[in-house]
Amino acid sequence: MFTFKDKLVSVIMPAFNTEKYIREAIESILNQTYKNLEFIIIDDGSTDNTLKIIMEYAKKDNRILVISRKNMGLTSSLNDGIKLAHGEYIARMDSDDISATDRFEKQVSYMNQNPDIYLLGTNFNMIYEENISEAARKRYASMHKRSMEKIDKDNVLLSINEAQKFIHPTIMLRREVFDIVGLYREYKIEDMELYFRIAAYGLGVAKIEENLLDYRAREDSKSWTDSRKIATAEIMKMKLEYLSGKLEDITEIKRYMIWGADISGSEALELLKVYLPNSICVAYIDPYKVGEKLNDLPIIDKEEISNIDHDYIFICTQAGAKPSREYLKSIGEIEILNYFKIS
Repeated sequence: MFTFKDKLVSVIMPAFNTEKYIREAIESILNQTYKNLEFIIIDDGSTDNTLKIIMEYAKKDNRILVISRKNMGLTSSLNDGIKLAHGEYIARMDSDDISATDRFEKQVSYMNQNPDIYLLGTNFNMIYEENISEAARKRYASMHKRSMEKIDKDNVLLSINEAQKFIHPTIMLRREVFDIVGLYREYKIEDMELYFRIAAYGLGVAKIEENLLDYRAREDSKSWTDSRKIATAEIMKMKLEYLSGKLEDITEIKRYMIWGADISGSEALELLKVYLPNSICVAYIDPYKVGEKLNDLPIIDKEEISNIDHDYIFICTQAGAKPSREYLKSIGEIEILNYFKIS
């Protein structure tokens, strides 16, 4: 009799210089209660003992397939792993995190019971390294809080656009996702771009609201040491391209406002000058900085929006994303048609 446990899960785990943590990561996968796995580990040019440790485990468990090569980056590693995968499901794992032993059993069961779901994440615990700075701790805590928010099943794309609802090493996908939307693209935020693309295609997205991964917060974690400015610009460009396909003519936007008078708002202005060269920004919106100026533009309160002639509002705030969307909706503005979060 065929059961869901007959379905192969391909686990993709890139690794680079994580000798301190990779044993726990590997063992958490090999000890899964769901046993029908192939474990594809890509050593991306490690210069420490990471590869040696990987090979130790590969000799003991024939479910492990090792790829060792020069450093080519995360996106290349992920795509190479996917191309080699035979599983009906593709699961992600990071080489410094720890999966709960029943993670895959619960994810596969959920996917089998919900054939309309193509991307499935989970909630997670944070593990803070002892030497992590207070600034990094706050960044991770903020990310954790946003990632624990529920997904609005009626508005998946807008819900994901508001905040990242889950993190990369928790996800499981149906193999055919990559046939439909393509592989990972060369972005600093390759995970967020993929989630957004999946939702934009109208594919089902869900999350198991149970902590099934321990996510390690490290001072030198690649997700924080990568250039923030490049990643921010990529996110904005990605969302503007999506918006261009949804609006009848994005160049009809002649006068716009930016909600969020901080560094993201400034970066948005520079990008919009390039993307909409014949348009002008008339004001920033920020209830906490009313009366000040940013880039020689006035900062107004939300109640002043209707007093200023404008065609569109670009939301560029993380903390204020939800209240800004709710306020604009309350005054009759229509999301995508009149406003959209691009940060």
